[in-house]
Amino acid sequence: MPPRKRLGALLGRSNPLVGYSHGTAELSHNLALNEQTAHGVRAFAFGEYFRGGLPVQQVLLQEYLVDWQPFDAVWKLHEDNATLRRTLLLQFFDMLVSLRDTGISHLDLHPGNVMVSPDLQAPLRAIDCGQMSMEADPAISAALHLGVFLHELNGKRASPAPELEDGACRLLYGLVGAEAGFATAERLLPLLVRHSTKKPFSRRRLLRHKPDKLKLDAVEKQLHKLSQRRRLPAPAAHAPGIASRQEQRLIASLDDMVTAMR
Repeated sequence: MPPRKRLGALLGRSNPLVGYSHGTAELSHNLALNEQTAHGVRAFAFGEYFRGGLPVQQVLLQEYLVDWQPFDAVWKLHEDNATLRRTLLLQFFDMLVSLRDTGISHLDLHPGNVMVSPDLQAPLRAIDCGQMSMEADPAISAALHLGVFLHELNGKRASPAPELEDGACRLLYGLVGAEAGFATAERLLPLLVRHSTKKPFSRRRLLRHKPDKLKLDAVEKQLHKLSQRRRLPAPAAHAPGIASRQEQRLIASLDDMVTAMR
């Protein structure tokens, strides 16, 4: 644990000065998620090892999700099972509704951090909760959740099909269409579907802005600039065709889900 996070652990605080991802924050966020929604993981015990008056190591004991798998692993395994994929997306939408209703923003809600039970009737669970926000605008928060998740689920494609962005916006409307910030969130969402928002981009800083104060042109320029810097490995010769088919199946699954919700 680096010194900056040791101080945060001692004070039980999570902010830019003392660190975000220390175990104190993970415990606090896990408790909030588990107590306020059906999508958390139970925490059983928490301990710290001190040296020189500051914590240097933390141990968090929590529920072990036996036989659960990450969302993306289940998604890939059942590429041709349209019914199961629709069920997964409906469950993910239920999770987003819970996060919206409780005001919780999970800052790293990608498909690897959403766990699927062997019992497909069980609610999805969110893990890796070290970075969360409880104060974000609901529309911007929902756009971030959807954008990060679909960008990753679509193989991090820099030029997604317009139909995918349209499907994402339909889901966003179902989540927060009545919110005052919806118009801004609807313009933000396609940017998040197209671009990676991993560090050095700050998702937390994005959530700090009220919709009427969010400068989307500046956000787009920053995301584009960061995308240009990132060096991705050259795809195999057959990869573009495979990626395109995967994207079309994702679009079809979104359409199927929206139809089922009507």
